[in-house]
Amino acid sequence: MDIDTRHWRALRAVIEHGSFNRAAEALGVTQPAISKSIALIERVAKTQVLERGHRGAVPTAAGVILGRTAIAMTNLATQARDELSSLGEEARGPLIVGSTPSAMPGLMPAVFGRLCADSGPLRIALREGLDSELQPALEKGEIGLLVGPVTDLGGTDAGRPLPNIVEGVLLTERMYVGMAKSNPLASAQTLRIQDLLDQSWVLPTGGSRFHQLIEALFLSRGLPWPADVIRTNSLYLQKQIALASNRLFLLTDVELIGHEPQFAWVPLADSPIRKFGWKRLKAVVPSPMAKAFIDVMTDLIAAHR
Repeated sequence: MDIDTRHWRALRAVIEHGSFNRAAEALGVTQPAISKSIALIERVAKTQVLERGHRGAVPTAAGVILGRTAIAMTNLATQARDELSSLGEEARGPLIVGSTPSAMPGLMPAVFGRLCADSGPLRIALREGLDSELQPALEKGEIGLLVGPVTDLGGTDAGRPLPNIVEGVLLTERMYVGMAKSNPLASAQTLRIQDLLDQSWVLPTGGSRFHQLIEALFLSRGLPWPADVIRTNSLYLQKQIALASNRLFLLTDVELIGHEPQFAWVPLADSPIRKFGWKRLKAVVPSPMAKAFIDVMTDLIAAHR
């Protein structure tokens, strides 16, 4: 759509502030200028994007769609400005990476260690979150790269196509049972989930793909959820609680990069598998920093295997 960035910025401001007047104040322009921008967008889109009323302005169904575009376009314009600034400062970046918790303890520090070994200042921000939080952030352009569970290269997520996302698989993960080395189960060659229902566990709460994978593990075998469970999405807490109370927890291959030596892990028999990798917006050409980040992750995981 042939729409100038300032018009996208106006639409975003109206949606975020709920009125034309407040949007104008936020952007430091006049209210007629905001109205002109919205009228142009509606003319190009050939549909109404905002409903005006005594309570302000509310996006229509089309406005919700174009609002996502407005957020992405304005965020990308800001990133381009920041990248030009970094070019003048001879800095590498900028890049905002969103990572799910499993990559945070080992993979992310290793990636930054490798990047820091090269010369030049870095301008990278790391944002931790669950899949349900990071996917919308990626689609809005708030982050440039998402590191975490991905679908297969067919490009679907829970059966739905994702035409706006490009993803790459870094490794295929299996599941392990983690525990303190003092746990009697630590000497087992493999463990079956159906034999561990009477054990004490630390497991994740909802909102993550890993939680969905664990739920599917129990449901596919017709097994009840363990009775004695402490639930947290913090991997640090999972491991510290397991260490302090001799509980079991579940982990995948990416967590074994930079693993803590005080823990043991035993392969889970008939483990479900998942793809782990990266995602980015298809419409955005990856920056040199994003390409370097992906290359370093690829090399580190290949070496870990």
